[in-house]
Amino acid sequence: MAQLDESIVSGQADHIADHQTLHAKANYVNDVTDFGAVGDLVTDDTAAIQSAIDDFSGQRGIIYFPTSTLGYLCSSAGLDAKRVHFLGARVPGNAGDGGTKLMFDSTYGISSSLEDNFGYGISEMEIVGSNEGTPTASGQILVDFTGQNYPRLNNVRLRRGDRGVLLKKGATIECHYGLFTHVNPNECFVGVEIAAAGTASEHTFVGGRHWSCETGVLIGANANDISFFGTAFENGAGNLGVDSTGTDITFCGVRWETLGTNLTVRSGAGDHWVFGGRFSSGTDIADANDPTVVYGIARSADPIALRGGISIDDIEVADTNKGFILKSADSTRYRITVADNGTLGTETV
Repeated sequence: MAQLDESIVSGQADHIADHQTLHAKANYVNDVTDFGAVGDLVTDDTAAIQSAIDDFSGQRGIIYFPTSTLGYLCSSAGLDAKRVHFLGARVPGNAGDGGTKLMFDSTYGISSSLEDNFGYGISEMEIVGSNEGTPTASGQILVDFTGQNYPRLNNVRLRRGDRGVLLKKGATIECHYGLFTHVNPNECFVGVEIAAAGTASEHTFVGGRHWSCETGVLIGANANDISFFGTAFENGAGNLGVDSTGTDITFCGVRWETLGTNLTVRSGAGDHWVFGGRFSSGTDIADANDPTVVYGIARSADPIALRGGISIDDIEVADTNKGFILKSADSTRYRITVADNGTLGTETV
């Protein structure tokens, strides 16, 4: 009987401990509506959201934004994320169907006053700036990861900012090892800037769609080891997909659609690799510097235009009326053709 009593007492103790653990975990999540945020896109929710962040006293925690029909408005100031993770309900679809939208009318969006070796992050929301139709080269930054190692964005849409995301070295902490999954800059002047100042390196982008940005990604001279897997850069006859002066930049299965220029590799840049993927219209690779290596790229209609010093492996031309075109110093264009017996020929085009 004594043994039975001990097991009961032990079970009760475990039950109490479980509740204490759950309560402690709950204390790591602050719901912004519990701090007074309204989410009607009229009320200024800046102070309420900042109070939810400050409640963690600079420690790590989750700031949760419940679904809102209209969105949370920050009109008086940006938000100091410190070390928290912003978590929305989901990215909104059509207007009025819920999800989490965070809108900034202020000069800044989200940044952190605390440089950190494991920086803040954002998931499952739309962040909207105030530059509808008029984004410029400098101004409102929606998400600023200056001085944040291991920055993280997951399933986030960024709209109408001058910079959607800024990755930049801080005063004491660099900006490395970021992971960005399904990040979608839309109608920004620059979707993502990896700044030349200091070093901002070893970032990985998986999926995502850069839509109607003047420049999808701007990679500075000191940036290196940046990788894109399955990312799309789309829409804008005068726009530029990727503008890079970086080193060791890799594109795998990336799609460039209806842009003025798909990829520009500037003078002084280091190695760039393009594996698979698809170019649509516009100039494909401009101002390229050797070594830029291209493997297995599909082209929708017009021939691929590669400009500058580029290494190209395994080009196959299936259409006998087309071929590989080289342009001489006097701008004369020559098509290289191959006969059935393997004999090479040239013709002016």
